Amino acid sequence: MNCSQAVSAASFDLATKPFSKSDQHLIANGLPWAEAPWPMTGYPHEVIDRFCQSDPDRTVILATNDDWSRKRLKQTSDAIAHALVARGVGVGDVVVVVLPKSAMAIAAILGIWKSGGAFVPVDPQHPETRNRHVLSDCGARFAVTSRDSLASLGNHDLEAVLVEDVGTEEVRFEAATPSADQLAYVIYTSGSTGKPKGVMVDHGPLVDHLNATGPLYLMDETSRELPFLPFSSDGGHERWIVPLMAGGSILLPDQLLWTPEDTVGAIRNHGITHASFPTSYVHELAGWLREKEQTLDLTLCSFGGEAMPKETFNRIARAINSRYLINGYGPTETVMTPMLWRVNQDQLCETVTAPIGRPVGDRWAYILDGDGNPVADGEIGEIHLGGYCVARGYNNLPEKTDSLFVYDKFALADDARMYRTGDLGRFLPDGMIQFAGRVDDQVKIRGHRIEPAEIETVLRGFDDVANCVVIAADVASRLELIAYVVPRSGASVDTRSVRARLQQLLPSSMVPGYIIEMTMLPLNANHKVDKAQLPLPRREGTITLPANDDEIAVLAIWKSALGLDDIGVSDNFFEIGGNSITALRVLGKIREQFPDRNAEITDLFNFPTVRTFLTALFEPECKPGADIVHLQKGRSEQPVLYCFPGLLVSTREYMKLVKSLGADQSAVGFMCHSLSDSQELDVSVSNISARYAEIVHREAKGRSCAFLGWSWGGLLAYEAARMLGRDIDLRLIGMVDVCDMDDDFDLNARPKFQPGEREEIESNIRRWLQQTAMREEWERLLALMDDLAYAQFVHFVGKSEFGLPIDGPGIGTREHTFWVLIDNALVFRRHELLPYDAPIASWLAGDTVSRKLDLIDWQALSRRAEQPEHIPGTDHLTIIGDPAFHRLFGRRLQRAFEQTVSSEFSGN
Repeated sequence: MNCSQAVSAASFDLATKPFSKSDQHLIANGLPWAEAPWPMTGYPHEVIDRFCQSDPDRTVILATNDDWSRKRLKQTSDAIAHALVARGVGVGDVVVVVLPKSAMAIAAILGIWKSGGAFVPVDPQHPETRNRHVLSDCGARFAVTSRDSLASLGNHDLEAVLVEDVGTEEVRFEAATPSADQLAYVIYTSGSTGKPKGVMVDHGPLVDHLNATGPLYLMDETSRELPFLPFSSDGGHERWIVPLMAGGSILLPDQLLWTPEDTVGAIRNHGITHASFPTSYVHELAGWLREKEQTLDLTLCSFGGEAMPKETFNRIARAINSRYLINGYGPTETVMTPMLWRVNQDQLCETVTAPIGRPVGDRWAYILDGDGNPVADGEIGEIHLGGYCVARGYNNLPEKTDSLFVYDKFALADDARMYRTGDLGRFLPDGMIQFAGRVDDQVKIRGHRIEPAEIETVLRGFDDVANCVVIAADVASRLELIAYVVPRSGASVDTRSVRARLQQLLPSSMVPGYIIEMTMLPLNANHKVDKAQLPLPRREGTITLPANDDEIAVLAIWKSALGLDDIGVSDNFFEIGGNSITALRVLGKIREQFPDRNAEITDLFNFPTVRTFLTALFEPECKPGADIVHLQKGRSEQPVLYCFPGLLVSTREYMKLVKSLGADQSAVGFMCHSLSDSQELDVSVSNISARYAEIVHREAKGRSCAFLGWSWGGLLAYEAARMLGRDIDLRLIGMVDVCDMDDDFDLNARPKFQPGEREEIESNIRRWLQQTAMREEWERLLALMDDLAYAQFVHFVGKSEFGLPIDGPGIGTREHTFWVLIDNALVFRRHELLPYDAPIASWLAGDTVSRKLDLIDWQALSRRAEQPEHIPGTDHLTIIGDPAFHRLFGRRLQRAFEQTVSSEFSGN
């Protein structure tokens, strides 16, 4: 079967996909754009050779003081092929190319293909350890190199062709015609962790990709491209192969990094029509053009490699006079650039980051959830790419291949495969796909899983931010989020303003502890952000120094807890990296420092600077109470919103929501009982709710009010409302993602064990209890369990992936969190929800709905409970900070407060 037959056999049609009509927008295929004619057929070396024979003296590669004609390229590649065959290279043999990016490297690759072999690029400038791994892993017996680069082969025993020994005279050589399933190249990708993986690509998918891509770049014999991408990436090879297959030419940069001035000069001096750049570099180029009030004239400018911020894309569109712009996307595993977004120059980007477009050629793109099913419209999922143009797999890594190159259940062919990219994305309304970060870029900070790219997306939406990067790094022995922001040209960034805006748009756990302004982001040789060169956080702005010994003492405690030296007595604890857990640590030290003063955790939330905290400590009459956190004072005559806490959280998680309601809205929060410094046992939902109900009864003073409960807080809000009944004017109870009892501890769930399994788990528990510093607390908790509850606990421990933690007893440790969760399960399972006719509105996270988690059915408890609303793109932790939820809740709250007061709104 030849290449074109292979392509036809693997073709798919949208109508054959097993999606309903309403689901068709959840996939994308390679639909056609306007294209240039592309009559070229055959494999790259065959097509390029035909042009070389038709006009041999025409310049095909421009390089510093060494231009190559078509004739020279053909004769040199023929000579290399001849030398390789003479050394024994045959069909499918792997040959390493140990040469810098150069015309000779291109000739070597063409010669390898002509010999029947497959090439593996090895950059002599790359670290020795990386090259040693590639040379060892690829299993090559042959190499094409130079005397200057020969040392890069190290001790590897390879049969080498030295390019200095290859003549340029014509040799009679008949190039091999490969089959579609024959190996074309192996590119080693540098993953975020571990050793580089060799991605194997066959000739059939390569040719199909090139034939689909070529017409989209509008190239012919008059075209000349500046390919900036490195030869260590397959995208770098696409950008010399396509121009040469079109009969055009290329200009190779003579060094790794050109300044923008070098690049502009080269484009103008050599009549460049097309240029391809890494995203980070084209950002700097566009900035230079704008600063110098210059422009470039091109037919097409393409870029890729990283997310493209909206401002950068639009800056490029204004600075470069190019007929078309292309934002490309491409894992090596799906052959070069499998997706792209091509627009006219006058089309500006309207999304926070430029779309990565849709698939090219015979490919399919899917956005799937963790179970491999399409996500809801607009929600984030993992990008999967299927179709014919998928790599063979990873060299010497069959298990990794099987885990990432998976069966495409949406295709009809039994052998259809798709690649799990590890990239997150979402479908836009026009069917294009937007990149949304990496699955494996997620970091876990203080119990929250965070995607730095999501923070970057928000930052890039700010008018004063041109570019940014967010990382997680160790600062003073604590993992912290750090945002590095580059302002728009001629502007500066107010980092405090940036922080304030982030706090309105993101959950508190996602707001970086540090925001650092940069004039530019450091780049590596591949023109990607060099995160290792990013500077460490440093204090900006004025510091208010302590005025007395008490302020000196408390400030020292803060500095120690936060790992910061450059803070003052007027800094807000929660704006400089503080959170509920560090607040508890600070509280313990303060109680040691001031044993005769009644310091409460809520004091830090209500008085979050050293100076105001000390005022409250020595003037307790100004404190609101041990369980109360004033989220916003508002106007005294306004109705009050009471926010009930979820488990193991403070009420600061409600701050962004409260701010979105406007400065007039009064809001009060309650401190979660689980954040107290004593492990209370045998509490009940009623006990906890009664404590909050008493505060509401005392504080409301006849004002209308609404309750809001997130997670566990919803249960507390409901019970407090039921206890208060007609004693207050309650207009609304808002329920946010309130789940029912987990199946693991349900009263009807009887765990099943394999023979001997329970005994083994119980033995592990006994050994653990001998080691843990929380043994007394655990034994008291285990004593409260009946036989069923204990069996459920044993079963729960047995199926845990993380084992039994022993880092307690401090609040915030894994063990304390585990203790609280088990204790709470026992409290919840003992509680009976009784009907109460209250006005209830509820909102559910999109992730909760898609995972079909058990939810409390409020409509079964109250005839005035409304149908739940879903918030797409959120999960249990992020829904409370989601702007879409804020808008919906704000409108519903306003409607409740505007309704006429009657007994209907005060229970029955």
